[in-house]
Amino acid sequence: MKQIQKQMLANHTDFLYYLAAMVVCYLIGDVLAVVLMNVDQEEGFAPMGFLLALLITGMMLFISISMGMTMEFNMAIRFQRTRKQFFLSYLAEKLVYILLYLLAVFLLFLLEQAVLSVVLPQSRSQMFDEMMGFFGALDWWCYPALILCFLGISMLLGSIVLKMGTKGTVVWVVAWILICLGPIRLSDLDPSQLQGTVFGDALSLWTGIGLSGQAAVIALVGIAGILLSWLMVRRQRVTE
Repeated sequence: MKQIQKQMLANHTDFLYYLAAMVVCYLIGDVLAVVLMNVDQEEGFAPMGFLLALLITGMMLFISISMGMTMEFNMAIRFQRTRKQFFLSYLAEKLVYILLYLLAVFLLFLLEQAVLSVVLPQSRSQMFDEMMGFFGALDWWCYPALILCFLGISMLLGSIVLKMGTKGTVVWVVAWILICLGPIRLSDLDPSQLQGTVFGDALSLWTGIGLSGQAAVIALVGIAGILLSWLMVRRQRVTE
């Protein structure tokens, strides 16, 4: 526990940067929402501040967890900490950051709806209602599964960069492109085009296992990422 506290105190400025970026994104999004409402005379507003804060700071957090592992690992080993101590404290620290990040984003989401409802009292965001309905329909255990997957994938990619150096960075870039663009490309495809293909069979299997099965798979992906990350870190030497 002391190791975790020391590591969080040493890196507390990182979270302050996330909060600052989150507030900036929130303000930019709200200004855009008000401007678009007045220019286009739309009947409802979208939670643009919340969406920008969620996406931009989420990407920042993912990059920080994965790309920051090399520097923090080298520093920890030089200060005579064991690899196990480093890994557990790094895992716990980043998990706390993710939880604080989600809490801050949720509070901004509620604040945005309150502010825009006062500024634009005649408007109502259909997207807000849809998002509340979607997240409200999810069972509570879906959220830990998503958090675990986010943490596991980011730490696995960080361990690959630590282990492989420049080649690992190339792997990280390719994985980042697939994560960002893969779902968009797949959503643009006609389902009939995927029939008989590996992607089509995988999609059919994915939709067939239901929400509980999907959450279990997502959680297993996160657990596998954390375990593979530890296997790479436990024998890793300090890099220059």
